[in-house]
Amino acid sequence: MLIEQSSNSGSHYFDYKSHNSIILLAVFGPNYEVLWADVGTNGRATDGAIWQRSDFKRLLSSKENELNLPQPKPLPVLTGDDVFRLTSYLMKPYPRS
Repeated sequence: MLIEQSSNSGSHYFDYKSHNSIILLAVFGPNYEVLWADVGTNGRATDGAIWQRSDFKRLLSSKENELNLPQPKPLPVLTGDDVFRLTSYLMKPYPRS
């Protein structure tokens, strides 16, 4: 999110695209509800650095399962779109020479 530079902020909010900005990282649920958000970090920070120190990452990594996540299991189906099309690959007989 681009912001107007506040007085005496120097380059604190100045990002690599030469703008003053703050960063919003968010996780949304299947009904577009916000499940987690981190907003307000200055634009100089990287998304990865914000994620590494986030409470959400800590909770996801916790062995105590404080988020009450279900146990991992294989997905019953695969989905795709125009970029990741699902294709059937049929085995063809190897030609004899």
